[in-house]
Amino acid sequence: MLFLMFSALLDCSFNYNAQIYTLVIMLAILNISTHFIWVTAGNHISR
Repeated sequence: MLFLMFSALLDCSFNYNAQIYTLVIMLAILNISTHFIWVTAGNHISR
């Protein structure tokens, strides 16, 4: 999945390091936010 994301979203005309850092940060934000939603929804359902 990560290989697909990096291969599909990297642009050769820009700096690779900046692009990789940006993609990793965006992926971390996405993962953290979805985990919070998952935990909150699971807590709400179990009540």
